Amino acid sequence: MTIELQLFGGFAAKADGQAISGLRAAAPARLFAYLALNRETGARRAFLAGLFWPDGSDLRARRRLSQTLWVLQTALAEVAPSLIQADRDTIGLDPDAEVWIDTAEFERQIDQFDVRRREGTAHLHADSLAYTIDLYRGDLLSDHYDDWVEPARLRLREKYLVGLENLVQLQKSSRDYRCALVSARRMVAETPLSERSHLELMRLYWLVGRADEAIAQHQVCKRMLREDLGVEPSQDLNALKDRILQQRVPVTDAAVSPTTPAGADDPGLVGRFEARGRLLDVVDAALGGAGGFALIEGQTGMGKTRLLTDVAEAARWRDASVLWARHGDQEEHEPYGAILRALSAELNGLRREQVLARLDPEFLPLATQLLPYPWRRCHTHRRWTMEFAR
Repeated sequence: MTIELQLFGGFAAKADGQAISGLRAAAPARLFAYLALNRETGARRAFLAGLFWPDGSDLRARRRLSQTLWVLQTALAEVAPSLIQADRDTIGLDPDAEVWIDTAEFERQIDQFDVRRREGTAHLHADSLAYTIDLYRGDLLSDHYDDWVEPARLRLREKYLVGLENLVQLQKSSRDYRCALVSARRMVAETPLSERSHLELMRLYWLVGRADEAIAQHQVCKRMLREDLGVEPSQDLNALKDRILQQRVPVTDAAVSPTTPAGADDPGLVGRFEARGRLLDVVDAALGGAGGFALIEGQTGMGKTRLLTDVAEAARWRDASVLWARHGDQEEHEPYGAILRALSAELNGLRREQVLARLDPEFLPLATQLLPYPWRRCHTHRRWTMEFAR
């Protein structure tokens, strides 16, 4: 028989889909939840007694622990009689028992996503990440107020918010803007005072043709910041609102497609829609964690710069950072000179350390060759491996 424990939101325990009776009292539920969160280690009786009943004597705390343990074991007697393993010193859950715990499944899936992101395959698993995010029904044990819950609650909530932000980016990279919009609205609900969340939601409203709602979202954010923090919206938030007002045209949701070219009536882009789409595929893949290069080849005056300018604008609407640099013939003896100049504006101080921290050690010798001076370091490893996508 499989035991299912739900710790996100309020506490719930089921056996083969049916609620386990006898766990309505707070003390047995709290003990069960603690043992589930610490399944790999269990806990000593003396520690549990002091944790749950710190105000009385040691003897009284131990007696209350024994009573609570008896109630818990009685409730599980018919469905999982050996689930709780206890001796004179320790209490824990049977490591071999069939127990599904939503917090454990959530963390396992998040860790798996992190592995996929490092491997560059995260963009292929948006549905899996969406399932993981849906496991989070609310903060950990939201109806419990014990001090021991708070550190785990904050840790899991942080993972959830990072995962939710990653989900928005994956959905955007696959041009599933409407699903990304739903996720962004959830993100705003979770972090209502985060301008970054409101910015993301405004962009997505615009991308699906709902400019009026994007402007309304700006007003919502503005009101919240004033009332709760006593501050005005940032320059970025106001600038985005102004850009939307300048570019707004009356459209309906039915008329908007994620693949509609932004410059469909621009003479400079006539005949370039296919190339634009292929370049945006590279941008979307990069936002999803799969980086690469795209090479554009053509004679002078064929519109390469105009095409790149349009793609860069589309990338910014996807919340991507866009860096520019030119490479001239006089620099033909400076390897990757244009890349170095482009990165010089961004990879400074903390940002550089953050980028390096995300790289596998085997790639560090290559990466440091692309760092702006004076952070370049000499390495004997000189083998360059670069992948080009046309």
